[in-house]
Amino acid sequence: MVKITFFDGDGDPSGGHMFRGLRLFPIVAMIAASAAILAPSASASPAIECGTLASETIAKTYVSPRSTWTLRCGTTRYGYRHISSRWTSDPNFDDKIRVTLSYGSFKREGNAVTYQCTRVLVNCKGYIFRVVHENSPFADGRAQGIITAYNN
Repeated sequence: MVKITFFDGDGDPSGGHMFRGLRLFPIVAMIAASAAILAPSASASPAIECGTLASETIAKTYVSPRSTWTLRCGTTRYGYRHISSRWTSDPNFDDKIRVTLSYGSFKREGNAVTYQCTRVLVNCKGYIFRVVHENSPFADGRAQGIITAYNN
């Protein structure tokens, strides 16, 4: 969580009186702070090592105020093993998944939900990206999870 204090120009905090006169600084400051928090970073690479782990093993969990999503190790047809080649070729892949799940639009199709970041959504930073999450339960009772993710 980021706390931003606004100033009137006389050095004293405005106390939240953002709409006293025309003041663009608070709006610019909020946008800049949001961009800094949500901007993908190449250093935020996922530490996922599925190796010989079972396909149903949960490799990573994404959490946001919207929901919680799991990415299982999977197979060549779903999960981390399915998308791992895309992951290694794009240093921002993990951040794109996180931002898309947190801020993208979504559409339900049967037991699956497709989340999509589009260029018009502010947090999507000008890229188009999709994540498909399958809600059908696995043997452990939890959703199958993220079955695929890709740049569009």
